[in-house]
Amino acid sequence: MGRLDQQWDAWLDLTAELVRRPAATAMPHQEIQVLLAEQFECRTSFTSLRPDQSLSFDILGGAPTDDEEELDFWRREGPRSHPLIQWFARTGSTDPMTMGRVPTGWVSAEGRERVMASLRAVDLDEQLSIPCRAGAQGTWAFALGRTGDDFDDEALALAHRVQPLIVLVARQVVAVDGDADAAVPADCLGLTGRELAVLRLLCEGYTGPAIARRLGTAPATVRKHLENVYRKLGVHDRLMAYRVAQEAGLVDGASGSDRTSA
Repeated sequence: MGRLDQQWDAWLDLTAELVRRPAATAMPHQEIQVLLAEQFECRTSFTSLRPDQSLSFDILGGAPTDDEEELDFWRREGPRSHPLIQWFARTGSTDPMTMGRVPTGWVSAEGRERVMASLRAVDLDEQLSIPCRAGAQGTWAFALGRTGDDFDDEALALAHRVQPLIVLVARQVVAVDGDADAAVPADCLGLTGRELAVLRLLCEGYTGPAIARRLGTAPATVRKHLENVYRKLGVHDRLMAYRVAQEAGLVDGASGSDRTSA
């Protein structure tokens, strides 16, 4: 088995483990960061960019500096001059991208130099970003960083290959979580995270094909998840499933009308 096949198998194993977890309501970014760090041989960060361009981040192994002024720069001002962040903001692209491939001139020379000086000081001036969620509430991405040469074509190809699996995990978390503050009972009636995601979308009125599109999976897979949901809840249709889910605190409000698109 070649190196690329071994790397791919590791991602398939991790993704299968993450989507089987019961009711995952937060992105399991640390496990993903560990595998990214291992395969790309770099530092990794899970970043959340809000609509106001403020940034939060969780760097595997801890922040490379304890300078609060510098950290505050990255939370507030840095994103506005970061070449990669501005690339995604201005192009609308969600494909993986590296710092070295962003054309110059996308940010001011002064702003770029401030950002690059900060990154060079902690050996993170070469970066590769893998977006995994983009929407009205902001953007999630995994940022890979090191110093030296830009990430090569092989690394970018690997990022493209694993991105759909990371996106799959993120979609499930968003579907399970509902709103960010929603509470989920610990046992979740024995449902896996994937089954809970399907149940919540069903209760919102989504049809089977629409659920499949939302979760990036096949309609046949959704049908199988629904069979498991009905069996575990002891029901036979959507209305009864909704009532049980509402009583368990898994959903709020009235059951939605059929939604055929996502």
